[in-house]
Amino acid sequence: MSQSRPKQGGQSSTEVPGGARPDEQSRIPFEHVAIIGVGLLGASLGMALREHGMARRVTGIGRMGSESLDIALRRGAVDDISTDAAVGVRGADLIVLATNISAFGPMMDIVAEAASPECITTDVGSTKSDVMAMARTRMPARRFVGSHPMAGSEKSGPGYARPDLYHGALCLVVPPDAPQAGPARDGTTDRIIQLWQAVGMRTQIIDAAEHDRWVGVISHIPHALAAIMVNFTDELPAARAAAAGGFLDTTRVASGSVEMWTDIFMSNRAIMSDQLLHLRDDLLELSNMLKAGDAGAVHEWLARAKKTRDQMVAIGRRADESADKSA
Repeated sequence: MSQSRPKQGGQSSTEVPGGARPDEQSRIPFEHVAIIGVGLLGASLGMALREHGMARRVTGIGRMGSESLDIALRRGAVDDISTDAAVGVRGADLIVLATNISAFGPMMDIVAEAASPECITTDVGSTKSDVMAMARTRMPARRFVGSHPMAGSEKSGPGYARPDLYHGALCLVVPPDAPQAGPARDGTTDRIIQLWQAVGMRTQIIDAAEHDRWVGVISHIPHALAAIMVNFTDELPAARAAAAGGFLDTTRVASGSVEMWTDIFMSNRAIMSDQLLHLRDDLLELSNMLKAGDAGAVHEWLARAKKTRDQMVAIGRRADESADKSA
């Protein structure tokens, strides 16, 4: 099934998505972008592409009966929708995988069969070793570059999408680890970098294994800890009524999509398992400090964390200011 967004009354046939003027049409980087999965990230990307004049046409692809497709279409995140991925990607020069990671494999099979050999495919997945391995195996003759835009929310779905979701955030880009077969491979990674920079992101190239170690520490383990803290209240459920801003802020991410985070944990399970063992040792060290009544050691432990976090906040603030100036 395919469906197009109805044109507004009086709209000229020379108008293009994103508000680009007719004399700018030749400079639009992508003729047809197909976004597979129009949840928060996919729909926000569609909005951003249209706002910045990055695509002449954006197609949203999802499951039959999906409310997300209708919402994305109504909100103007996409120009048309399809529940047949093979049809939706046909003729696209950019495909973005924005489903849960567990659906990437079947979608890559479809891309390998139905998409143009010259089409570039990227993703917004939170792990990269598994994703890059899938791309090598399932679509070896296709142009694939891994992407992880470090943006999002505990809210999910296209109803929460916004065109500035990516502005000022960092996108980690993972190039293919070997030249891919076929013609016209030069510049593929550069085009993906330009894509994310065009919607307001900073970019950094990284290899897949290092990426997964980074996000384990700064994203996946914190999500696990938030869930642990919430579940820990099972020991004293009456205390939940007293939970104030500090607890709710610290555990905010535990309200994220359970299905999505299950996929992420399983995809990065080897690294997370090792990091959780390291965390166990750190918790044991703190427990021993407390048992020993060593206030000096506890003070030093807390002070080190405060200093590091304050530095991280300052760096983030400078990055935001730089992004605002360049916008």
